[in-house]
Amino acid sequence: MLLFVDPAKVANFLCLGSSNSLLGAPVSVTARTFCKRRYIGLVVDNSVLRVGKPLVACPHVRAMYQHFYGGLDWLQTDYRYVVKKRYKFVKKTRKVKSSFADFRQRIFDTYDRIFEDIKVNGFKQSKSIEENVEIALCADGQILLIDGRHRLAFAQILGLKQIPVVANLISERCIDSLVDKSDFFKKQLASYKVEDRLSLFEVVAGWKNRELLVNPNRSLLEQSVGR
Repeated sequence: MLLFVDPAKVANFLCLGSSNSLLGAPVSVTARTFCKRRYIGLVVDNSVLRVGKPLVACPHVRAMYQHFYGGLDWLQTDYRYVVKKRYKFVKKTRKVKSSFADFRQRIFDTYDRIFEDIKVNGFKQSKSIEENVEIALCADGQILLIDGRHRLAFAQILGLKQIPVVANLISERCIDSLVDKSDFFKKQLASYKVEDRLSLFEVVAGWKNRELLVNPNRSLLEQSVGR
């Protein structure tokens, strides 16, 4: 489900269990996948979607603000610690020929390039729907971030009023406020178990031909929420 939201309205992450598991759901269900397949538009119990840590508590987000809003050099931001951990992890898990300095600069250059592209050309919808910023819609109407913190931070810093996102998870209380001509969301309410609701989804090819679970009626809605 494709939505358009005001990035300034997103202030917190979704609270997740261990290993990014979805609270109250089987271990095979995370906030993004079911049995390693990505999904979009899963209706869940109101109590499942809980407010997690503030975005400002994330060093990735803080670094984006420090560099692009505060004007600090990358090496003066919190990202100097983040990229060091990332390099150690990558070096340990796969072959890395580049030096730490080169590795670090490539990351900094990439974020500079993405930010400048959004600034000049606007925030564009990703070609494959699941590659957009991912959110969850809480029972009280709050929009919680699942994935896409850097792009969301860029949109906030630039003062954009709307960006495209996909709702992976939708609280039961929210579905009546969303236009769904196929009644796909309401059909999910007939099943109590998360796995049974996911059995209603259709498997299609997503980004890089990875399997994606979507509304079988393909009604990927485009509407604004949280305004």
